[in-house]
Amino acid sequence: MNDDITKNFHGGADTSDQAFHGTSHEARAAIRSKVFAEIANAGMGGRTCDEVEQIMSLTHQTASARITELAARAQIIDSGVRRLTRSGRNARVYVEAKLWLKTNAPATAEQRRLFD
Repeated sequence: MNDDITKNFHGGADTSDQAFHGTSHEARAAIRSKVFAEIANAGMGGRTCDEVEQIMSLTHQTASARITELAARAQIIDSGVRRLTRSGRNARVYVEAKLWLKTNAPATAEQRRLFD
């Protein structure tokens, strides 16, 4: 069974598929757990992918893939807040889903779908 829940995002690109299969399930799980902890420890301030990359010294590809997995598993949520990246672009700010829900009702259709 293929547990690549990011496949819908990279469209099954051969290079992304090779990267996914070139990393063990255990390694992905360990990094995913650390990324989740970093976002959760940030509280309601959350973290952007760019911030996770910087703080944890991860490549964009690694951080982005783990964030995508966490969001697909409804462990983190796009808070609706945007912050600038190092390149000056707006980026989503992710917050631990359970923490966010304690203070907010789901606001977007996507957020409601995750928690229905």
